[in-house]
Amino acid sequence: MLIDVLKIFFLSASPIVEIRGALPVALVFYRFSFFWAFLICFLGNIFPVIFLLSILEKIFFYFSKFSFFEKILKWYLKRTNDKFSLYLKRWQKLALLVFVSLPFPFTGAWTGSMVAVLMGFNKKEAFILISGGIIISGLIVSLLVFLGRLTFNFVH
Repeated sequence: MLIDVLKIFFLSASPIVEIRGALPVALVFYRFSFFWAFLICFLGNIFPVIFLLSILEKIFFYFSKFSFFEKILKWYLKRTNDKFSLYLKRWQKLALLVFVSLPFPFTGAWTGSMVAVLMGFNKKEAFILISGGIIISGLIVSLLVFLGRLTFNFVH
């Protein structure tokens, strides 16, 4: 049982998979109860965020010393600011929450942490918004798993 918990924890901590991939595995294949599956997946998904929010700022600062990376970063920030500056300033907290909550690849906590650092969020605020996004994403995925089970059981 402990090995299965660790598998799910680390699966949900991995980029791309995160809670949206680990939760169905925990519910369907390992047959965890909803509460335990959700808790393990949430904790696994939020675990890297603690480190990412601290380390990414230092990594971006370090790489900005190299002209090639600085040009890429400036281009990205200018492009983003030009297109979304009015909306980002007004809706950036909601945008980060919604971005992390979308159950699609590359929209989870890992990418949300990178976006939060690039947008200049303070760590506490970013952590709270990313946590909320993970919870919403987990609830969406849980609903989809439940509806899939309901449909499958109804058909067969």
